[in-house]
Formats: sequence, structure tokens, C-alpha cells
Amino acid sequence: MKERLAKLKRIEALQSRLNQRADHELIRLQRSLADAQANRRDVMQVLNDECLAPVVVGFVSRRLKAIDSEIGQLTAAIAAQQAIALREAMRLKRAERSTGSAREACRAEDDRKALDEALESALLRREASFPPA
Repeated sequence: MKERLAKLKRIEALQSRLNQRADHELIRLQRSLADAQANRRDVMQVLNDECLAPVVVGFVSRRLKAIDSEIGQLTAAIAAQQAIALREAMRLKRAERSTGSAREACRAEDDRKALDEALESALLRREASFPPA
């Protein structure tokens, strides 16, 4: 029973690391999306500037297309990563429940063994002959 508990603890630790990795990747993608959106705002400000707009329209339009494409890719990647993070979180919860069940079973087995030993020692003491007084 203790070997099973040890295996389940290792599985739980692995699932925890996988869940953390998925969460970190999701956070990285969200930060990249925020950066791309900030870049888009900056480019739009340049385009809205009346002095610079006629000079840089060609460059700005190509840059906006590239940023919009990047935003679309990042949005799709975030949606996929959210599904992965959810799947990993569910796996972690299952591992935690399995470990908890095994821990309870191990504790119950230890309690039964302790009770059996206590009963046996009580019976042995009762059956022992007492020395004459």
C-alpha cells in the first residue's frame, strides 16, 4: 500500500509541474498579446498624427497588417493553450484525489495493524500465568 502511495505522490508531483508549465505558457501568450495590442495602439497613434500620416501611410498599413495577423495568431494560440491548461488542471485534480484516497487507505491499514497488535498483546498478557503470590 505504501508503494502505491509513493507512486501516486510522484504522479501528483509530475501533474503539478505539467499544470504549472501550461499556466506559464498561457501567461506568456497573454503577455505577448498585450504587447501586440500595445504596438497596434502606438502605430494607430502615428497614423492619427496629421503631420506624419501622409508620409508613413504605406509603412504603417503594412505594419498594421502584420500586427493584426500576429494578434489573430496569438488569440488562437491562447484559446488552444487555455484548453490545454484546463486539461492539465483536471489531471492534477484527479491525481490529488487518487493520492488522497491512497493516503486514507494507507492510514486505515496502519490503524488496523496497530489495533491488531494492541489486541494481540492484550490477549497474550491475559493468557500469561501470574506468578504465585
